[in-house]
Order: sequence, then C-alpha cells, then structure tokens
Amino acid sequence: MGLERLRYDGRRALISGGASGMGAATAKLLTELGAEVHVLDIQDVTFPVAQAVRVDLRDPAAIDAALERVGGPIHALFSCAGVSGAPFSPLEVMQINFLGARHLIERAIDEDLMADGSAMYSSTIMVRRMRICSCRSVRAPGTRSFSCSCSMRRLYSSDGGLIS
Repeated sequence: MGLERLRYDGRRALISGGASGMGAATAKLLTELGAEVHVLDIQDVTFPVAQAVRVDLRDPAAIDAALERVGGPIHALFSCAGVSGAPFSPLEVMQINFLGARHLIERAIDEDLMADGSAMYSSTIMVRRMRICSCRSVRAPGTRSFSCSCSMRRLYSSDGGLIS
C-alpha cells in the first residue's frame, strides 16, 4: 500500500514558502502524489508547479491578492514560509513567520476557499532557537470548523533565556 494511501489526485494544494527548503520538498512530493500544486513565495520557483505566485508575507494586501489568484477550493494548505534572522529584523521575522502565516490561513478560511475535509499544516521558526508550534488542522465536512492538534516547543528569548 505505502504512499498510495497518500495520493492527492484531483486535489489542490497551496504551499507558502514553497520555493526552497521544507516548502519546496513538500511541493515536489505533493506534485509526485498527484496534487495540483500552487506555491506562494517571494523567491522564484525553479521546478514545475501548477502556479507560482510571488508574494511578500509582510504585506497583507499582497497575501489577499495571491489568494484571489489561486482561488479555491484548497484541499491542503501548508504554511512553510519562514526566515530566521539577518538580514531580516526581529519585526520582519515576526511579520513573515507569524503574522503573514496567520493572515494567509485566516483569509483562506474567511473567503471559504478551504474545501470540506481539507487540512492545514503550519510550521515556522521564529528567532534563533524560538519555535512556536507545528499545527495540523482538519476541516469538518459541511462546517467552517477546524479541529487542531499542535506540538508545542519550548520558547526561548533572543538572548537564550527560557520563556516557557
């Protein structure tokens, strides 16, 4: 059986941060599994996808425009975009890794782009050793509700002190 259980045939996947790293690996794998893959990234996508949309996650209006271009339904949303510091300021890191990711997910839900039974995954690194959570959410069919399971990590301040 193996990977056949994970097929994405006839499904649309949206990956933010899909031009490199974990996001690119996700985009390539989902393409191999039959998904129609749409990538949002500030960088150029150098491999085949259904659509690549250039977007700066620091700009909510750019996120809204990108979602309008992609449209729905979205069966799987992977929020993989993230930066970890220089040349980005701590504020920009927060705008990209947290605020931009949150805006993307909230707008996809608010605009009813997420299909029944769709899933979302979010994982970003904050500043240095600081990591908020990896979260997987699944939309209950026929509702606007998502159930969420998160794996929390210890949070550290930028000077290395334990926050929680």
